Amino acid sequence: MLQEKLQKVVLLFKSIRWRLTTIYLFIIAISFSTIGGYFIWRIEDFYLENLQRHVLNNAFILAELFSTLRNSGEASSGLIDEVCKKMGASMESRITFISEDGSVLGDSYQDVHLMENHLQRPEVQAALAQGKGISRRYSTTTDMHMFYMAIVVEESSTRDIIRLAVPLSYIQKNISQLRLILISGLLAALLISALLSLRFSGGLIKPLKEIGAVASSISSGDFDRKVVYQSEDELGNLAKTINEMGRTLKEKVRQISQEKSKLETVISAMTSGVILCNARGSIDFINDAALKIFAVEREDVVSLSLQAALRNVVLFENLQEVLEKGEMKSFELNLFFPDTRVLQVYMVPVIGETGKEIMGALAVFHDITGIRSLESMRSEFVANVSHELRTPLTIIKGYAETLLGENNQQDAETVKKILTIIDKEAERLARLLKDLLNLSRIESRKGVMKKQEVNIKQVVAEARGLLQAQAREKALNLNLRLPEEELKSIKGDSDWLLQLFIDVIDNAIKYTPQGGSIDIKIEQRSKEVLVSVSDTGIGIPTKNLPYIFERFYRVDKGRSRRLGGTGLGLAIVKHIVDAHNGRVEVKSTVGVGTTFYIYLPSTRKLQ
Repeated sequence: MLQEKLQKVVLLFKSIRWRLTTIYLFIIAISFSTIGGYFIWRIEDFYLENLQRHVLNNAFILAELFSTLRNSGEASSGLIDEVCKKMGASMESRITFISEDGSVLGDSYQDVHLMENHLQRPEVQAALAQGKGISRRYSTTTDMHMFYMAIVVEESSTRDIIRLAVPLSYIQKNISQLRLILISGLLAALLISALLSLRFSGGLIKPLKEIGAVASSISSGDFDRKVVYQSEDELGNLAKTINEMGRTLKEKVRQISQEKSKLETVISAMTSGVILCNARGSIDFINDAALKIFAVEREDVVSLSLQAALRNVVLFENLQEVLEKGEMKSFELNLFFPDTRVLQVYMVPVIGETGKEIMGALAVFHDITGIRSLESMRSEFVANVSHELRTPLTIIKGYAETLLGENNQQDAETVKKILTIIDKEAERLARLLKDLLNLSRIESRKGVMKKQEVNIKQVVAEARGLLQAQAREKALNLNLRLPEEELKSIKGDSDWLLQLFIDVIDNAIKYTPQGGSIDIKIEQRSKEVLVSVSDTGIGIPTKNLPYIFERFYRVDKGRSRRLGGTGLGLAIVKHIVDAHNGRVEVKSTVGVGTTFYIYLPSTRKLQ
């Protein structure tokens, strides 16, 4: 408690108000002291001048008197001493009569026989040399400070000296009283000045305190507070400047906040990850996309070093190189957690205002996993197409060379067999090219999808009718079960939907042994139509189900080629379903059969 009070007192005396008051008092004290000192000096000098004139006049009277006595021959030592004592009492001065050799012949204060030689007294020496001598000193005889004046009695037969001594106590007493008066006046003036200074400085300090309070509020973010001070002086101008500064800062902060909000919105909406690191390599900012890429939480990584936060050596080494060299780096980064990703990273240094100091680094992460996957798929697709085309072309070319050989001695039946094989392989090529064109047309959307109201029962029935003969060749029962309630129509392309169901049913026919059955069922769900195609075929192993809709994927490649499959049928099915905003699901059991479930969104009841 005492320490707090002392601190308050110290702060009080450090305030501008007390400093101004102290300066005023110091100036007043110096002024009073200077003027008072000069005044006392002048008064003292005035007293001494008057005293000197008075003593000098008395000295001349005594010199005249003693000169007369000396010249008359009546002046004995006893008479001179008696005259000194009588005249000393009447003149209120100590009178000493000194001979030329320094002997004291008469003194108004002391017995001359007890007095020492006065030849070496300063005033005596001055009088002998100049005719008059003056001295101020402490007298051991009288125990007082004395004023001495000595003159030579010129008109006597000998050079006798008259010395008058007057105590300075009177002058010192008056000077002391005057000094006391001046000191009292100074103290009174200082007290009055202090009160007036505190009073008037309060009027000066009050607006300064208000200005300081407003400036503090502005520094804390309260830009609406104003200084209320109406004056045309310097403080008024300062108050106007502070108010204008607050208004300007408010506008600047508003603009900066808007720009910051826009920037944060843009960065947060970016699909690319953004990480900002400072010069120490610690993370200052990370956007939502980067958090998702690296599967971290913002509060767990901000302020941590990049290495500690993300645990990626490649990223950390590149950051160190950017911070050291100040050059941009571009590189690919492979991630294996939480997902396998390929990132294209651009890392640039953040340069300070001087253009030399590196403040940090900004890293932008573009997820190019899809691009790399597409490139891989394209390469794989080209390889698969090349492989699928090479086999029939090799067969056709081989048999063609056989027929065109110079020593061709084949009979008609062999030639017919060879031509049948060539025709079969050519037909296989034609199917492959047709499926490739259909797939390309669907994927690129360049083929115009004629969206119209489609009767799904008619499309499925048409597909069943086109494949009925093929099913009959294998003694398969191709059943179609229609719902009792009315079906809603499908908004789509009837040709594409026909292709879809032909591919699904054809696939079921190919992989269902003779004597089996294929059931086609149509159901109306709440907002979609379900078409299921179930067969009693060989089935698909569970491990292969996720891949059956990929291009050129075959569960049994040898069987597929023997049955005339191109490996593109189900890929076409998947793309057609996606184009109609539907979905396809598969359930299969090896040795039991397979069921395809095709869900297509419906619109309204058929008319």
